[in-house]
Amino acid sequence: MKDKLKQFFSRFGWYEICLISFGIIAITVLSIIVKSSAITIIYSIFGVLYTVLLSAKFKFSILFGLVQTSFYIIQSVMYQNWGEVILNSAVVLPILLTSTILWFTGKDKNDEKVTERKIKPLEWCIVGVIFVVTTIAFYFILSALNTQNAWLGCISCGLTVTSNYLLLRKSQFLFVGFILLNVVLFVLWLLPIVQGGGFGLESLPMLVTLVVYNISNIYGLIFWAKDRRKISLNEGSLQDKTQEELQDDEMLANQDKNQKQIENQEKDNELRNKNSKGIKKFGEN
Repeated sequence: MKDKLKQFFSRFGWYEICLISFGIIAITVLSIIVKSSAITIIYSIFGVLYTVLLSAKFKFSILFGLVQTSFYIIQSVMYQNWGEVILNSAVVLPILLTSTILWFTGKDKNDEKVTERKIKPLEWCIVGVIFVVTTIAFYFILSALNTQNAWLGCISCGLTVTSNYLLLRKSQFLFVGFILLNVVLFVLWLLPIVQGGGFGLESLPMLVTLVVYNISNIYGLIFWAKDRRKISLNEGSLQDKTQEELQDDEMLANQDKNQKQIENQEKDNELRNKNSKGIKKFGEN
């Protein structure tokens, strides 16, 4: 058991360990100071684990995302952020469940880390349409529910849907979507504190969590880009190596062919010499 734990933690770099430790300690201490609810603490801790591990491409990070989203729905109900409740219940949670199934049952199911996919231009058009349609639709929904800051909430909804779609598709640009989303959510959760409504200072751990999220997302964007470049270089090297091997094989084949031609030429010369000697001897007789 001890060896398995050592092997498990050996997979993490110093960055992941430092950020997870900082996030959990900061959230816990701040939650105790402002007397936040247990829901806030649990959501925040699982959120930190989710984003940090996802940024490092660990496939099992999606499981922490499921727990984080579940508690975020409860948290949003407490703060009466109905847009977040509807969106995360109807869209985000199903997408995460689907992602979990696909990630662990697909052709790369035995891989420990996420295998990135490239999105084609046509699909980017679809992503843009999804964002516009979702944003407009949720504006009317939130306005009908008399939700505060409905305009901000609808942007959050649009970014949430598109970011999680990119997560489902395993695109490195999911981090760009989540960075923008976390900025909007930061403002959305900051407003109750500034306006003096809602739960006031109890939502401060949420803000710290969002800051940690974005640090992880920025790192994730850089890490995934570097990993993608590394894979491309390896594939290029393998292709070059294969090409060189083909050229070597072709060269050897040509050498064998030339050698056989030389051998055949020598045999022909020997045969001609024998025939010439035979004719000469016959003439002398």
